[in-house]
Amino acid sequence: MAMSLGESIIQRIIARRDRKRRQKAGPVGDFYRAGGNALLYEGLPVTSSSTVIDGGGYRGWWTRKMLVTYGCHCEVYEPIEGLSRELLSMFSQNELVSVHAAGLGGSSRTASFASLDISSSEYRASDDDTAVEAKIVDIAEVVGAHDEVACLKLNIEGAEYEALDRLIERDLQERVEVLLVQFHKVVPDYETRRREIEERLAKTHQLEWSYGYVWAKWKRHADPQR
Repeated sequence: MAMSLGESIIQRIIARRDRKRRQKAGPVGDFYRAGGNALLYEGLPVTSSSTVIDGGGYRGWWTRKMLVTYGCHCEVYEPIEGLSRELLSMFSQNELVSVHAAGLGGSSRTASFASLDISSSEYRASDDDTAVEAKIVDIAEVVGAHDEVACLKLNIEGAEYEALDRLIERDLQERVEVLLVQFHKVVPDYETRRREIEERLAKTHQLEWSYGYVWAKWKRHADPQR
């Protein structure tokens, strides 16, 4: 998939930004020194017959990398209208990609979002200039529609807590071979909620790596605990 001039410029900007991030102390620097965003698509148990779910599609970068690397079927969820419209245009000729103009959460509903580009969220304060209505779909319905999801990526700005609670409540996390999740500090009691989710998730998945509130990777046990 050829890269346009605009995308090439964006990639150079990202590369410069990543170089600066590698110099940082703490989890952000650790993540980028370990490989950065390449950790999110390299070495996954994905084949051309696999389905992956991109929760928080944004501008489609992860999905594009997955297509190039694995040629898999990608289900992309993006609730912000302008971004989802961009994704629909980007992948309109690609039969491997299904774009859904909705976010993932613990229930199906319409929610008010603060539209803040990469940080757009139902859980951030909004004003008249940033508030937009967005559709949320129950993640149990999304994952439950598949016998197997090779990889579920969640970068959904606070909704990961309710989404993971919902999956575990329905035992549907067992259908996900690899989970890539970015936890955010935008919900009440986020430390407690994250710890509780990880304790429950550990019954079916092994934590392969974690960089604080940057990214974490969980892989399903061969024989989930009960």
